[in-house]
Amino acid sequence: MNFTAKSRYALKIMMDLADFNGEGLQQRQKIAARQGISPDFMDHIMARLRAHGLVTSIRGRQGGFRLEKSPDEISLWDIFSAVEEGLFPVQCVEDSGCQLEAQCIAHDAWLDVAHIIQVELVKRSLGDLLKKWQDKKDKQTAFSLLPALKLQENSECRGPRRA
Repeated sequence: MNFTAKSRYALKIMMDLADFNGEGLQQRQKIAARQGISPDFMDHIMARLRAHGLVTSIRGRQGGFRLEKSPDEISLWDIFSAVEEGLFPVQCVEDSGCQLEAQCIAHDAWLDVAHIIQVELVKRSLGDLLKKWQDKKDKQTAFSLLPALKLQENSECRGPRRA
């Protein structure tokens, strides 16, 4: 199973909207710049996400995008299935008219794999991924403060300077 650029960027866009959820509408150009996506390709992805009820948009100078639902209510399956034509590990599972299905030793195994993938993606919410991202950002922030804290700690430990 190979996720396309549509899935990769849809996830980045949705994560971005979740990260800024509660801060008002997010402008197209800002999302595109933050996520390194061309605005035209983003429009294509947003149209699909809107059609599936995942995002809403408001036009105009003060317009922008926001999530239609809480990040906890949006599964990874919702996102990927909105932008992909099919989420199947092999073609024969997607097409119900496979001529070799009756004698194929692996057909039922592929059905199981497809089911497992769907179940796992349905279980994982955008909110779950957002929490991991926020924890990672918090750790990076704390780590970046360590050198300043050590300098302050060292200068406080030495006591007053003698003349």
